[in-house]
Amino acid sequence: MKDIEINYYSERGSYFLPHAHRELEMHYIFKGFGTVVMDGKEHRLSDGDFFVIHPGAVHEAVLTEVSQGLQILVPEEFLECYVPGFEQWMILCGPDKIRTGQWKDYEKICENMQSIPGIYTGGKPGARLAWTAKVMDILAVLVNVFGIYRAREDGDAATDPRHRIQEMAAYVEEHHMEDLTLEMIAGNFGLSREYFSRFFKKYMGVNFIRHLHLVRLTHIHEELLSSEDSIMEIVSRHGFNNYKLFTKMFREIYGCAPRTLRKVREGKNGNDEKHEGQ
Repeated sequence: MKDIEINYYSERGSYFLPHAHRELEMHYIFKGFGTVVMDGKEHRLSDGDFFVIHPGAVHEAVLTEVSQGLQILVPEEFLECYVPGFEQWMILCGPDKIRTGQWKDYEKICENMQSIPGIYTGGKPGARLAWTAKVMDILAVLVNVFGIYRAREDGDAATDPRHRIQEMAAYVEEHHMEDLTLEMIAGNFGLSREYFSRFFKKYMGVNFIRHLHLVRLTHIHEELLSSEDSIMEIVSRHGFNNYKLFTKMFREIYGCAPRTLRKVREGKNGNDEKHEGQ
């Protein structure tokens, strides 16, 4: 069984394209600001904000302007061990979701989130026990105060829209380097172009073409940071044929031009080499 995963970052955050997974995802913003789009609704976050994404929810996170943050992923099967039938619960918790009488509990969660990085990076023998206890305390509050029980809906998992949209997203990921068209992917799933477009937009939160561009953009961003190939080579390799649109979307998502990102990377690497030589 997968365990709790913690990701603490003290440099610039990341962009996460629309996706879904079977973990309960928690975010706490120490410094900076960002946006999470969940089930088609936009939620703006800034210093001191805590937000939960429930398992199976399609979400997009633009956290490129967050300079310090904490992400915690808790597998649904882990939660099922402590809350049988957890798959029937929905957790609604964020600064724009708090109702009267919930603020003290929300503040308690934030205090626990604030304490976790120090424990996590402290290096003490019992660190894992300590931060796990904090996470478990947060989870108890989320279930007891912010949890909503949903009646079970009968149906085959294979026909569940969430399952199907994940298959579609996986197909885009696998074939994003190709000249992938709306007609091709709709035909692959045995759907008409019109039905596929409506279904994809409804459950993914963005239309197919934008999602395809975003997938290509994230791969290009990764290679700009790791490869010595030219920007044009990388862009072309990942199927982004409209360079003007690419640069526009890159600025929109990452807040800078591709060449600027390269210069920042080269400057950082140069400083690292300088320190190593001293």
